[in-house]
Formats: sequence, structure tokens, C-alpha cells
Amino acid sequence: MRRIPRWIPAILLLCLSGCTLRETATEMEGLADSLFATAAAQVETDVSPAPTQSTDALYEQILAGLEAYETEIVLYNCDGEDVAAAYKQVVAEHPELFWVSEGYRWSSVTKGEETTVTLTPTLSGETEEEIKEKQAVLEAVTDAITGQLGEATDYQKALFIHDYLVAAVDYDQQEAALIASDYYQDTIPDCSTAYGALVNGSAVCSGYARAFQLLAQRLGLTCVRVSGQGLEGGAHEWNAVVMDGEWYYVDVTWDDPVYAGLSTSVVSHEFFGVTTAELLLTHTIEDEQSVPDCTAVTYDYFRWNGLYFEDYDRAALAALALGDAFQIKFADSETLNQAVQDLFNGQGVFDLAPSWADSVQYAQGTSGLVLTVEFS
Repeated sequence: MRRIPRWIPAILLLCLSGCTLRETATEMEGLADSLFATAAAQVETDVSPAPTQSTDALYEQILAGLEAYETEIVLYNCDGEDVAAAYKQVVAEHPELFWVSEGYRWSSVTKGEETTVTLTPTLSGETEEEIKEKQAVLEAVTDAITGQLGEATDYQKALFIHDYLVAAVDYDQQEAALIASDYYQDTIPDCSTAYGALVNGSAVCSGYARAFQLLAQRLGLTCVRVSGQGLEGGAHEWNAVVMDGEWYYVDVTWDDPVYAGLSTSVVSHEFFGVTTAELLLTHTIEDEQSVPDCTAVTYDYFRWNGLYFEDYDRAALAALALGDAFQIKFADSETLNQAVQDLFNGQGVFDLAPSWADSVQYAQGTSGLVLTVEFS
């Protein structure tokens, strides 16, 4: 059979459609342009960046990974700096993660427009079984402590935690020296954790601060940790807590009794409920932190308990029946010095003494505002 040339059907089609060759060419050009535009749009869609995860999503994934005892946490469609920020927030807000430190490293791999970040937190090095055993003990101890307190105000809750830690925890000078010497570069000593403070009863400042935060959270208080230094240098950590909607600073470590030559059992409250201005008399705050500006004075321990004096008045002090050991607070160091001159250089303190007392000792607080007195 003779083959029909391929161009014949094309001519027949053109004739049947009633179109001219010029019109057909124009239509074909339009169709090509349309197909090109569609293809270009598809290509643009294919190479557009993958959506970046929100900070909240990263936070939840990191928290879940730490709670699952993962040594590496892989996160997709994210930026390493965002991962680092989310990790820091998780550690700052979860003192119950005693096997996790602020230390970490991360690495990233980018394929096309997608970046995968691998986060490696600094951990205690304990096994999952060891961590779980310690978790169970910490939970039991925490429940037992908070269970001692019934219905209470924010002030009562914060004061209860403060006084409990002062009574139950000892500051570990030896461990503090080891930490300062970088002895624990790659591990996490118990003394710097809530576990160390609440279970072992021994801690450094970070352990006190984490324990305070954990108990505060369990009692429904908003509480954060703040890091910085004492004015004489050395890293330090304390807390800020919300009482009735206002922020106050609390430093349990510095209130754990360390009196110069005094044997008094009075619990110090020099750093309970203080303002930013008062805190900065003795502390410096790390610049990189976002910390509350504490200006409220209602729940300053001394103001709340009628032990605060704008002016020195011996008769007003005598009227308080302060007992055999007490602390009082003055508005400024000048007023405190006036009190010391009258009470101790002028012997006026015996107007405040119990009838059986024949000697007295005193100490001025580091803030220059608080006076501790002990009769014997």
C-alpha cells in the first residue's frame, strides 16, 4: 500500500477548520507562551524555600528530645541560631531537667533550600536508667516538700520555699571551688542542680536557684533564674519571682546564714523580695539576659513584717519586742550606721535586750541596709 505523506492530514485539518496558516501560527505562539509561563511558575514553586519552623515548634521538639534522654536532637527546616535560642529557653524554664546543662553545640547541613540542624546538648553522662531513678526520687521529694503547704498566698509560697531551702540545704564550698577551677567542664555536678539541693541537701548557687524555681513552679508561681556576679566577682545565680503580679528578686544562697562570728539561728531575709535598685548594691546582672525590672516593695520581707525603718528610732525598735535574735532593715546605709552608733557605741542596744541577756553581737549585711543582732 502506498503511504500517504505526513503533511497531507495537516493540510486537510487546516482546510476543515477554516483557518489560515497565519492564524494557526499565531494561536500556536500563544499556546507556547502559555505553556512556558506555566512551566516557569512550576519551577519557581519547586525551588522556593521550605517554611522555617516557629520558635514554639522548635522549643517543643527540643523539650521532647531532652525528656526522651536523646543525646542528639535532629531538627528540620530551621536555622541553627533559632535552635540555639530555643534550647536556651528550654533549659532556663525546666529546672527538673537536672541531667541537662546550658552547654550545647550544633551543626547544620543544607540540601537545596532545606537545612537540617543537629543539636548536641551537654549532658551529665548518666545512663537513661540512672536518670530515671533520680527523677523518681526528685519527684517524690518535691511532692513531699510542696505538700507541706496548704492554701497560701504568693508571698507565703515564696517565703516558704526560701526558708525551707535555707534550713535544708548547705552551701558546698568545696564543690564551688572545683566548679570555679573548670573541674567539671564536661559533666554536671549534682550540687549545681535542683536534685543536688533537694535530694542531697548540698548545693552551690545554681543549685539553690534551680531548686527555688522548681518548687515555685510546682506551687504555681512564675519564676526565672538570673545570672551575674557578686560585686567582688565570681559567677552567681539567683531568682526573680512574681508575687501578686509584681516581680521581686530573691537570692536564697546569700540568705543561707553566713554570719561573721555570729552563731544565731535567725533566718536571714536580706535578699527576699528586693528591688532591682537594692539588688544592684551587691550584684551585677549579665547584660545578655532579658530580666524584669523589680520596683515593687510590698512584699519586701522587712516592710511586710514591720521591720523596715526610713529613719532611726530607738524607741520604735524597743516597742517591737524583737526577741533574742533579729534582723531589721533601714532605708539606706547612713541610717543603718546611725543605728549602729547609738545601739552599740552608745550602749542603747540594752534597751532592746531580754532581761537575761548580758552580751550582744551584731553584723551588718552585705547590702548595707540590714542589721542582724544576737543576744546571749
